[in-house]
Amino acid sequence: MKVTTSSGMTIEGTEREVTDAMKRLGISVEEHMYKSSTRGWLVISEMESTHLRNAMLKIYSEWVNSLHAIKSPKNVVEAVIEGCTDKTFQAMVLELHKRS
Repeated sequence: MKVTTSSGMTIEGTEREVTDAMKRLGISVEEHMYKSSTRGWLVISEMESTHLRNAMLKIYSEWVNSLHAIKSPKNVVEAVIEGCTDKTFQAMVLELHKRS
């Protein structure tokens, strides 16, 4: 597995070596990788567009469903205005946008 960070640093090794190295260096794994339930850790920039879209929509749907647990209408509005703050989701949106 090989990951290139936004600053241009390349980290190469096994899945565990790469994620451990990123954590030790203080690099956000969530901004570069996605934990697929069927394929393990995937580099977001290397994901096939359809898989990227589906994973992105899965995270978004889970976020929307989490809004149901918020009791206060005011807090729901605040959460919607803030949007989905999941770093993996945001990285996926940016990657898919770059491809369009």
